[in-house]
Amino acid sequence: MHLKPPPSLCSASLALIAAACLLAPASLHGAGTNYIVNGDFELTSSLPNTWDGVDSAGRLMVQTRSQSIIVEGATASSIAFPASPNFVDIDGDNRKDLVVGDSNGFIWWFKNHGEKGKPLFKAGQFFPSFYGASCKLNVCDWNGDGMQDFVIGDSEGFVHVVLNIGNRAEPKFTSAMAKPRVGVYGNLNDNLDAKPLDYGRKPLVIGNYASPWVSDWNGDGRPDLIVGEGTYSANSVWIFLNTGSAQNPKFEDGCKYPLAYGDGREQLTPAACDWDGDGLLDLITGEREGRVCFYRGKRQSFLGGVAALLGKAAPTVLDFTSYVPVGHEDSPAVRLADLKNPTAIVVKLQQAKDPFSKFLCTRLNANVMTMITEHNTNKVIKPTLPPALAIELNRIVSGASLYSTNHCAGLVLCPEAKELLAKQPKGPDAARLNRFVLEAAFPQITKHRGEIELWPMTFAYPCDWNEDGLLDLLFGRPDGRIQISLNKGTKGNPVMGPLRDVMGTDVEKDSIRPIAWAYAYSLFSNSCFLPEALQNDTSPGGDVVKPKNGKHFLKWSYRHNYPGYNMFWEAHAGWGWGLQNWLPHTWEVGGKWLRIAAGNLVIGKNYTFSFWSRGQDIKLNWFLGMVEAIENPARRGTAQWEVHKVDGTQGLTPSWQQFTRTFAIPGSKASRGQALPFNLFLQMVGTGTAYFDDFRLEGPQ
Repeated sequence: MHLKPPPSLCSASLALIAAACLLAPASLHGAGTNYIVNGDFELTSSLPNTWDGVDSAGRLMVQTRSQSIIVEGATASSIAFPASPNFVDIDGDNRKDLVVGDSNGFIWWFKNHGEKGKPLFKAGQFFPSFYGASCKLNVCDWNGDGMQDFVIGDSEGFVHVVLNIGNRAEPKFTSAMAKPRVGVYGNLNDNLDAKPLDYGRKPLVIGNYASPWVSDWNGDGRPDLIVGEGTYSANSVWIFLNTGSAQNPKFEDGCKYPLAYGDGREQLTPAACDWDGDGLLDLITGEREGRVCFYRGKRQSFLGGVAALLGKAAPTVLDFTSYVPVGHEDSPAVRLADLKNPTAIVVKLQQAKDPFSKFLCTRLNANVMTMITEHNTNKVIKPTLPPALAIELNRIVSGASLYSTNHCAGLVLCPEAKELLAKQPKGPDAARLNRFVLEAAFPQITKHRGEIELWPMTFAYPCDWNEDGLLDLLFGRPDGRIQISLNKGTKGNPVMGPLRDVMGTDVEKDSIRPIAWAYAYSLFSNSCFLPEALQNDTSPGGDVVKPKNGKHFLKWSYRHNYPGYNMFWEAHAGWGWGLQNWLPHTWEVGGKWLRIAAGNLVIGKNYTFSFWSRGQDIKLNWFLGMVEAIENPARRGTAQWEVHKVDGTQGLTPSWQQFTRTFAIPGSKASRGQALPFNLFLQMVGTGTAYFDDFRLEGPQ
């Protein structure tokens, strides 16, 4: 089979192709070697479990996902998208709840258990549905029935409406389980709960990464639609004036107007509110570089263009007014003179309550004191962190800007600190670590200011969080956290205070996962599942499950009884690319997958594949495959793509069963005898629980 290289691919397919394009030398493994890395699941690491919406530190945290965007109209870049929190009363108990759209495609409800002005949250729950990667959520009463509905912007620039089909006390947004909620316009079916809005007789679309906000902008009693554009430097915030009714909003041709120009800003996330207390609606807008933008409202309007023909007043375009500074956490009182006394610094850090001081104390431990000592003796600092800790630290402080953390955001190094930093190594890891230590361990060396630039991809939601009559800002972060900045100013002069994490109760503890096994929650697998490395378990039938070999086995199970649906098939099958087109006899609708590298296998040689399995109400589809780049004889210097695979299906039984099969590794005639990289995919089909142990691929023979 020959495939033309697609312009873009899903991450799993892209990894497969990229690996296959490199002709690897003959394998260094000998006969009898197991090519499945960690096939016995003995290598493990901690797996954060936030399917209750709360992390192990008690912070509200939802699922996350990165998407590819065009930066400044030219460069493609992968970036984490923020959560989109809303503060509304969704269950009619007169207390505003948190309803959060996450960038992975789920929508969460955190019920408010607090009292007036003091929101209190426990664990969250997601609505059993999937709304597409990078969804931007606005919760509002779309059809005037007194219940809160969902208005969702997707990555392709469409805006969808999902009506509340429950009641005021018990919201419901899913008509039937295991059905997709969203679909590409023009490829829809009756199964979709969320259909894109129309603009006249065409789809309402604004480019990509739409961010909607619903508000009666012109005061005619009908909800209008405000939409921020995503990924081009000529972005704007647009308004679609409602030409229908309050119960049935419609948007006829000619009702679209520019409301605010981005002036080069990208990924605009608008919200309408009276920010400056003058009685007029303003715009508060997040954007890609991490700033919060204020566009002051105007009283005047004008007639022109299509609006003049229709006799309707077009809204005035708002001018950019200013950026909104946001305050930051207080720092532990560490002075520059304390550099001479490392023990005192550690004690002060231990007394601090901010998360980064705690991280330095509890995780860096002696490394902090070592680095302080090296400062005092003018030695070159060379971080000696264990690899796993170095990865964790880099994850926390990595990104386009070091100002991606709560504590370090808004700190400006004073001359003394800059001088210390200038003496440090220039390598990225060392420089990042040293700057982190200087800013977090010795914050008194820095001076505070209200920060203009927070983290990339800002989403800000204006609301009166503590019910004091002032507008506060609720933030969704790209790491899934939800934070609040309280207004410490006045109605006419907002002054935003420190960012604080919104806290909850962690009821689902972290799990242990097998290292090197990749898996996905959405796109291919919009479900709620976890692959876990366990030493024992109780099966759905009540049997005690123990490893077949070694200390660990793999458990595959769905959380919250949500098996999900494979949106990729339903909405994207017509695009002509994806695993389901390459492997139509194996890949099934609704299946969820795991992937592991199988190493370089010699084309034409025999290998033996085996594993142990057990389970209930579930089956396994497996395939071992690669995509090979073959020179195109019709166009020299170009490649065409050839898929080679071995696959099979295995039904699972309640007791351990071993599967074994010997086969020749497939490949082109030209590659015979060469070692090429293969991947093993495991796809679970069904709603039950599966257990696996001791995957082996041995050869060549």
